[in-house]
Amino acid sequence: MATTADVIVLGAGAAGLAAARRLGTAGLKVIVVEARDRCGGRVYTRHVPSVPVPIELGAEFIHGRPPEIWRIVSEARAAVYAVTGRHCAVERGRLRAPIELWPSMQKVVRRIAAMRGPDRPFVEVADALWPTPADAEIRARVLSYVEGFNAAHADRISARSVARAEAAGGGGEQAFRWVRGYDHLIAYLSDELAALHVAVRLGTVVEAVRWRRGRVMVATRSRRTDRTSTLTARAAVVALPLGVLQIADDAEGSVRFTPPLPSAGAIASAAAVGDAVRVVLAFREAFWNDGRLRINRGACRMSQLGFVHAPSAELPTWWTTAPIDAPVLTAWAGGRRAEALVARGTDAIAAAAVTSLAEILGVGVRTVERRLEATFTHDWRADPFSRGAYSYLRAGGHAAVRRLSRPIEGTLFLAGEALADDANRGTVHGALASGDRAARALLGALRK
Repeated sequence: MATTADVIVLGAGAAGLAAARRLGTAGLKVIVVEARDRCGGRVYTRHVPSVPVPIELGAEFIHGRPPEIWRIVSEARAAVYAVTGRHCAVERGRLRAPIELWPSMQKVVRRIAAMRGPDRPFVEVADALWPTPADAEIRARVLSYVEGFNAAHADRISARSVARAEAAGGGGEQAFRWVRGYDHLIAYLSDELAALHVAVRLGTVVEAVRWRRGRVMVATRSRRTDRTSTLTARAAVVALPLGVLQIADDAEGSVRFTPPLPSAGAIASAAAVGDAVRVVLAFREAFWNDGRLRINRGACRMSQLGFVHAPSAELPTWWTTAPIDAPVLTAWAGGRRAEALVARGTDAIAAAAVTSLAEILGVGVRTVERRLEATFTHDWRADPFSRGAYSYLRAGGHAAVRRLSRPIEGTLFLAGEALADDANRGTVHGALASGDRAARALLGALRK
């Protein structure tokens, strides 16, 4: 059975929904195809009655005040709140003020801005800035921050992309959360598409795309019934994660393009998909605030914190729900540390989170386990419809990303967080901007 539309959008993540919204508003017949049984892609919020706050297993923070997000906050009349609480580091069982990284990152930004010649891996800049044994600690902390925040390898990530992101705010921006969870944004966009009569087909796997100038045929399979169908259109927005576009054609979740995408080489060379591990631990009570714990006997207490940095722990970054008071902690690792954890599986990841928390608090593992109500995590690397957490630019990849962002024969238009600019890559607002850009380019091509 064949269905015809003006445009087919592959993927109902933030980029795909933004593109479909723009195209539907323009009056086009649009069909969105999504392999998962939900919209949102790597925005994945769970609502569990026994847990007093939304559980974010994908995107969680709004970084700064990007207009793509704040317009939706205003339109949806949504409630968001600023993330508060101090940052402290754990050293020898006590909380200490962490080494201030922002002056060091500003030094990096200045050095890279003055850099001439080709782009270089970030680690080469760090080696040049901090070459002596006396610099080892600050060098290690900067590299750990860059790898963790960007889910990257320091010897692969573009130095210029790091500098541009940091110059735009980086990890130092004020962060916000959605009161009702990040899926509030996804639900709002989905409702908008329903009002525009844009069809969204969930649980529908795209297996192959045959295309030529001005015509696209998409072969799909229902995950529920295993029935196949064909969709045809004049153009398509390819809003699939970079990890899916990079895998072999015979892997689960892959999409075969015939003829192959002309930009296939650029896809491989432009960016990489990094790993990030997030574990949400829900407890009966916030026992870490107990003043009798050794960690709370210094000038800084756990009850005052928003973030805890524990460089020696397997999961080195933790955050509370501050300013909301809830018995929930989130553990995070990105880049190399995440890769090592992902290879061990989700059960081992959950166990590592418990062990790391016990180490941070200076208590036994059984003390944590007795108070633990539930553990939540998601393996984005093993997820066949994501194949990784989020992307980072490879050294020298800027030109390739620009090629990926261009329309392919006025028929295929790529979108996604991997194609956002350096300041917004790997973010939801970057994905929204990319989807909207692809839709505007498509509308221009159809008018021609």
